[in-house]
Amino acid sequence: MRSSSGRYGWPLCSGVTFDNSATERRVRYHLVTAAVLFPAGLAAQLPRLEPLPIAPALAVLQFQVPIHSHEILDLQPGIVLIDEGTSQLVRINVVTGAEERVGREGSGPGEFRGPGPIAARPDGSVLVADFRLQRITVVTPDWKAGPSYPAGMQIQEFYRPTRDSVLTLGGTHGRDLVSLSLRDGGTSTRFAPLAADSTNAFHSDFHDQTAFWLVSRHGGGWYLASGFAYRIFILDERGVKHAGFGRDIPPEPMSAPERLQDSIFMRRANPQLSPASLTRFLDQQAAQFRIAIPAPPVEDAAGRLWVTTYRLRQDSTEIDVFDLQQRFLGTLRMPGQVRGLATRGDELVALVDYVGGERDGYQGVLRYRIR
Repeated sequence: MRSSSGRYGWPLCSGVTFDNSATERRVRYHLVTAAVLFPAGLAAQLPRLEPLPIAPALAVLQFQVPIHSHEILDLQPGIVLIDEGTSQLVRINVVTGAEERVGREGSGPGEFRGPGPIAARPDGSVLVADFRLQRITVVTPDWKAGPSYPAGMQIQEFYRPTRDSVLTLGGTHGRDLVSLSLRDGGTSTRFAPLAADSTNAFHSDFHDQTAFWLVSRHGGGWYLASGFAYRIFILDERGVKHAGFGRDIPPEPMSAPERLQDSIFMRRANPQLSPASLTRFLDQQAAQFRIAIPAPPVEDAAGRLWVTTYRLRQDSTEIDVFDLQQRFLGTLRMPGQVRGLATRGDELVALVDYVGGERDGYQGVLRYRIR
């Protein structure tokens, strides 16, 4: 999956721009002007984002977050990320910037070789999968490594963790929804997300065999999103499709600015990469069919669905918002290249690659209150 990078200028406050094609008005807040466009009938339903303070240590991260990371967690008062360079789990206080770390490189107790995904449990502990060691480790609320459990398979994502079990994407092809015991590692397959709608959900392109997102719905059931087709289906607990929605977004080639941002980010993330190898990599990326939804959608407390898109415009990413009835409310913009979203209560947190300026090539976290 492609990555780009970018910047935004303020460590404690960032602006947001909303777009839609019908009408336009301008609002001003926190010294930032945001353009808002929307159909008049949906104006009251379109959410607003109020920037919230973020510690400088989170505004510009001094460690490398995995390129495919959407395992960003807002665990008040800390945000949890994976430091890929040290194979550690890092919790950073959103106000003070104080860091707490757990784990290290290795295969012994409390050690990781490929940490992620991660998920928070109701008691404040965190589950950390290790895709290389094929096991799950519990990190306690006081940020210490707890017991580990065998997984017996590759794990792609966690859902609905409880005290005794967790749902995960895994199985032989990594596309089954599996209930995994946290006592003995036993598994029970629920359903195969791709098999839930094998006719209409996905293109025949090979990449669609992996570019899909399964999202747990607050009201029960699941969203199944095709990253390439921009189609989102509603599935019940058994995986049976009941409705679908999406947007008609034509594919776009990689622009010259995006290629430049990819080059900057790749040079920072892989300093040993030769110029010739980097050029070949970028040529391959540019030749691929553009993914429409590059990160899992997220639901907020009101049941609205926030969909990160591939559309990087200047120094901001377009994010689409759908309401509880799957109606398209409009598009907003977040600074930089958005790599992942997370919600908790009325807050929305974004992991971004900065675009342009002195922060070019670095990553950071943005934090908003949903209004």
